[in-house]
Amino acid sequence: MPILWIVVALLGACLIGLAVALVFAGRRLGRLERQYRSLVAGTDGGDLKDVLNQHLARVHAVGSDLGALRSNAEALQEAMGSAIQHVGIVRFNPFADSGGDFSFAIALADANGNGLTLYNLHGRGESRLYAKPLRNWSSPYTLADEEAEAIRLAQTPEGEDKA
Repeated sequence: MPILWIVVALLGACLIGLAVALVFAGRRLGRLERQYRSLVAGTDGGDLKDVLNQHLARVHAVGSDLGALRSNAEALQEAMGSAIQHVGIVRFNPFADSGGDFSFAIALADANGNGLTLYNLHGRGESRLYAKPLRNWSSPYTLADEEAEAIRLAQTPEGEDKA
């Protein structure tokens, strides 16, 4: 009879060991199923070869989209060189007998300092506007002090004190 108890105890221990192994195997199977669902998400399913081919097709599509985006970014970068990037404005009162700073000088330039200045003189009865070209931050025409100041402000990088 004692041998029978030993056999039952051994069989019970084996049963407990198998139950623990079954729990670990079930957890691992659950993890593998989640990973598989993640792998086949967004595909038509099928066997692993079909799933991998669909993922590979997506990778190629993303690669061609990236190439198109890169060429668009390069074209935009090139076009930005000639866009107005620098602006400086000075308001002033040229006449002591009129109130307010209604006169102004504006400098508008691209990355290379090419653009124009606008100079507006506002008086009581009239207002005059002058435009002068800019090439490399200078003009072939004589600049008023306010125009020169507007150009200096336009050249000052953003974030620095412009006063």
